[in-house]
Amino acid sequence: MDNTPSNTPRVRFPIWLKLTLALALFAVFPGVIAAYTLISQNRADLIANQYMVQDATTSALEYGFSDVLVNAQDDLHIAAHAFADDALDGETRLRLVLAIVGASASLDHADVYDHKGALIDRIREKRTATRAWSSDPDPELPPELLKDARDKEIAFGPLSSSDGNSRILLVAPIRAQGRLTGYIAARAAFDQEALQQQISDHIQARFAGLPDSIIIIDREMRIVAHQDPERAASRASVAASPLLVGYGANFEGRAVYADAFTHPDEGREYIGTVRPMSQLPFAIVVQQPTEEVLRSLHTVSSTVWTVLGFALLLSIVAAILIARQLAVPIRLLTAQATALAQRRFEQRTHLKTWDELSILGHAMSQAATDLKESEEKLLQEQAIRGDLGRYLPHALVDRIVTREQDMHLGGERRQITTLFADVVAFTPLSERLAPEDVVAILNQLFTILTEIVFRHGGTVDKFMGDCLMAFWGAPTSQEDDAQRALEAAEDMLQWLEIGNAGWSEQYGITIQIAIGVNTGEALVGNIGSETRMAYTAIGDAVNVAARLEALARPQQILITEATRRAAGEMFEYVPQGTRDLSGRSEAVTVFEVQP
Repeated sequence: MDNTPSNTPRVRFPIWLKLTLALALFAVFPGVIAAYTLISQNRADLIANQYMVQDATTSALEYGFSDVLVNAQDDLHIAAHAFADDALDGETRLRLVLAIVGASASLDHADVYDHKGALIDRIREKRTATRAWSSDPDPELPPELLKDARDKEIAFGPLSSSDGNSRILLVAPIRAQGRLTGYIAARAAFDQEALQQQISDHIQARFAGLPDSIIIIDREMRIVAHQDPERAASRASVAASPLLVGYGANFEGRAVYADAFTHPDEGREYIGTVRPMSQLPFAIVVQQPTEEVLRSLHTVSSTVWTVLGFALLLSIVAAILIARQLAVPIRLLTAQATALAQRRFEQRTHLKTWDELSILGHAMSQAATDLKESEEKLLQEQAIRGDLGRYLPHALVDRIVTREQDMHLGGERRQITTLFADVVAFTPLSERLAPEDVVAILNQLFTILTEIVFRHGGTVDKFMGDCLMAFWGAPTSQEDDAQRALEAAEDMLQWLEIGNAGWSEQYGITIQIAIGVNTGEALVGNIGSETRMAYTAIGDAVNVAARLEALARPQQILITEATRRAAGEMFEYVPQGTRDLSGRSEAVTVFEVQP
C-alpha cells in the first residue's frame, strides 16, 4: 500500500539541472540582469524617497496650519457645552462664554442661533468690538451648514480674507439633555502671510524652488494658500488637476493619496501627494516633476558599463555561491534530524528547492508533527486518567479516555443501586472545631470512603457537605451490583472504627455515619450544560436511598426490599417494617443490614 502523502512535492528541478542552468545563466546574462536590477531599484528608491519627502512635508504643514483651527474648534465646543449647561443660570452661562471667547487665541466672538438657524445674538468682548476683521454675523445659517453641524458636531462655512488674515466660519450644535436647542458660530482666524512663508520655506528646502510645488485647497478644490500671494488671493480652482481628478472631489475623511500623473498642458509626468487634514475641510497638495526626482539616475546608468566589464568574473563567483547554496538544505536537514533525536518536535524544515531534498525535508517535518501529536496525546491521556481517577472508577475513566463514553447531555434508564452515607450530628461537630480541622477530617473521611466505593466497583456521584452519594450499575453493570454496594457499606462502618481512633486522639472527637441504600431504575448520564456537566443519577430510586439515610441511626445501614432481593441471602437482614418517606405517597418496606 502506498503511504506517500498526496501533497508530497515532486522533483521538478534536479540538482544537476539547477547547477547547469545556473552556470549558463550567470555566464550569458550577467550584464543584462545587473543593468536592469540596478536601474530599476534606483528608480524605485528615488520615487519612494520622493513620496516620503512629500509625506513629511504635508505632515509638517498640516501640523502648523491645523493647530490654530483645531484649538478654535475646541473652544467653540466648550462654549456650546456652556450654553447647554442647565445647572447654570442665563447670566452665568453668558459670562462663561465671554470668558471662553476672551481666552481663545483665534476667536473674538460667538454668534448664537436658534434651532432653525436664525441669529439670536452675538457675544464678544468690548475690546474686540472695533476690530476691522470682526465681520457682521450672518442673519441666518444655510440649511446644509446646519445639517453638517448636526451630523458631524462641527461644520465649516466659507473662507474669507482681510488684512493678511483669513477666517473660516465654524458652526457647532448646542444640545441640552440630548435635544438640539440651537447653534453657536464663530469665524476663526489664521495668519495667511505666515502660512505662505511656511510653504515658501518648504519649497526652497525640499523642491528646488519649483513653483506650484505646494498648495493648500478647500473642499471646492479652490486655492487657500500658495507661495504666490496673488495666486492665494485669487482663490482659483484646481479641480482639473489630474492628481485631484484621480483622487476625487470629496476628500474629507479620506486617507493620504499618492500617485503619478501627466500634466495635460506641459506633457510632463509628475509625482504628487494629497493629504486631507484630519479635522479640517482642507487638503495639502504636493507635486514634483518626475524628471527632477530622477535627475540622479544617470549616475547609476554610468555604472552599468562597469558592471558589464566584470560579467565573466561575476559568473564564476555566482557558480561558487550556488554550490554553497546547495549545501544549505543539507545543513537544515541535519539539524532537523538532530532535533528529532533530541525529541524537540517543534522544529520544522520547509525547503522550497523543488528537488529530492525538498521531499526529504517534507517527510522529516511530517515525522516531527506526528511524533509531537503522539507524545501530546499520550501525555493528555495520562493527565486525563490521573484527574478522572480522583472521581470515577477505572472502568469509567477508560471509557472516557477512549471516547467510548457518550459525553453529550442526557442519559439512559439503568437499574442501579444507590448509596448515601452521611455524617451524623455534623453541625455540632463543626461548631466545636476550627474550620481547618473540619475540612481536614472530611477530606480524610471522604478519601477512604471513595477508595472503598472504587474497590467495590462503584461510581462516586458527588459530595454534598458531609454526605457522599455513590451508585453501582453505571456506566458498567455487574450482576452483583447490589451485593457490592452492601459490602462497601459494611466496609465503611468497619473502617470508621479505625479512623475514630486517630481522630479521637488528635481532635478529641469520633465520627458516626448513617447509610441508606436502594435499588431501582434511574436516569443516569450527563446532567448540566454544554459547558459544565456532571455524570449523575436522577430518579425516585435515588430519592428513596436519600430518605433511608435520613431515617438511619448512627452506624446503621437501612435498605429497601428491592435491594434485599437483589443482594441475595449472604447478608443478615433485620426487618424494620414499613416506613412513610417524606415526599412519597407509598410506604416502603425497610430492612437493616447487620455488619
